[in-house]
Amino acid sequence: MVEIALGAALVFLPRFRVQLGWLLGGFLTAVFPGNISQSLRRDGQLGLHTDRKRLIRLFGQPPLVAWALWSTRAVEAKKEAGR
Repeated sequence: MVEIALGAALVFLPRFRVQLGWLLGGFLTAVFPGNISQSLRRDGQLGLHTDRKRLIRLFGQPPLVAWALWSTRAVEAKKEAGR
């Protein structure tokens, strides 16, 4: 639900894209330990019934964080603010 809400906010509140980018990147980072736990416990929730699916999710998470920050230009805005 949070991911959907943040995605919708990016569409409908483009003025706040940088802030939303940091928020989305932070959220995706915060849930990463849960993904590790799910993989270690071999938990099949959310349709992740195989080790392969769980590993794809684990290794897919860091690129999602990077994509959230890149696509919203959050890192670029922080660099410009520091000048």
